[in-house]
Amino acid sequence: MKDNSRREEDLVSREREWQEQIGGRLQAETMERLGTRLVLNCQYTRIANALGISDGALVLDIGCGTGHLLRWLKDNRSVRGVGIDLALGTLFRGQEAGLNNLLYGDAQYLPLKSSSVECIVCKGSVHHMPDLTLAIKEMYRVLSPGGKLVLFEPMATLLTNFLRRIFAKSTNMNHRWIWL
Repeated sequence: MKDNSRREEDLVSREREWQEQIGGRLQAETMERLGTRLVLNCQYTRIANALGISDGALVLDIGCGTGHLLRWLKDNRSVRGVGIDLALGTLFRGQEAGLNNLLYGDAQYLPLKSSSVECIVCKGSVHHMPDLTLAIKEMYRVLSPGGKLVLFEPMATLLTNFLRRIFAKSTNMNHRWIWL
């Protein structure tokens, strides 16, 4: 058991280090490129439409990075958004860009009250979670009854295709899973 726990800690540490050194900079630069902005705007529209966001809804973006999706939601939908990420550097970049609703935290141990958010989005972050089962349980914990969870993985991999099949079979009627 200690070996598994130690390996997970090492994995999280390496992931955090990569995000601090490289990922945050790449995320910050994405909106500088017109083609990338156009692609992201299409993705964000798909996510918002899948959420069916109502005015004033609280949306949690897990793995928010620098907060591009939250900024888009703020500019294009009438919602309240909160982002959470493991990498302080990416959060600082988002704060420097004017977002003050970003939290430092782990998807496996969300620092939020139970049933406190109406919508959760994981845009390209699920494949970074070392214990996906624990992360999903945490998402269910903070998601209000009838809330929606959108898992958006823009890449088709063995993992994402497997997860799409699993969640397509989900019959839990208290929450709505949407896998894009």
